[in-house]
Amino acid sequence: RMVGLVQLLLKSNASNSLIEDYAACLEARSEESQNVENNNNNDDPSILILQLLIDNISRPAPNITHLLLKFDLDTPVERTILQPKFYYSCMKVILDILEKLLKPDVNALLHEFSFQVTCPIDEGTFLSADLHLLESIELKKRTKHIVEIIKQSLNT
Repeated sequence: RMVGLVQLLLKSNASNSLIEDYAACLEARSEESQNVENNNNNDDPSILILQLLIDNISRPAPNITHLLLKFDLDTPVERTILQPKFYYSCMKVILDILEKLLKPDVNALLHEFSFQVTCPIDEGTFLSADLHLLESIELKKRTKHIVEIIKQSLNT
């Protein structure tokens, strides 16, 4: 955890490429048929990215999670209105993963971690204010399905 990493990335104009590359990696993994649970999770890039996002959610702003989810880092992150339909980022890909729930039998862990990023357990985190993104009727229907997938993965 490097203090000032986000500011360094922004100043070097590397942030947009980094955001797009991380999002593309998540997107490619969600479309694969490879079962993450049968492989070493420490080697799966999508799981590592999601763990990075989860681990940094509660760190002081701005942090790498804010950057990769495409928060507006020129204003306080609490005031950011996320617009995943307009910007290609990890947030857009994560919401797509949760909306489509492709291949639930092989992507259960990917779905579980994606859900953790969008619904942090700590209600005090800034992301809880942005859960309006997840309140579409379509996603509400699927939330029950996601919970079932998580329960099944915990029971096995």
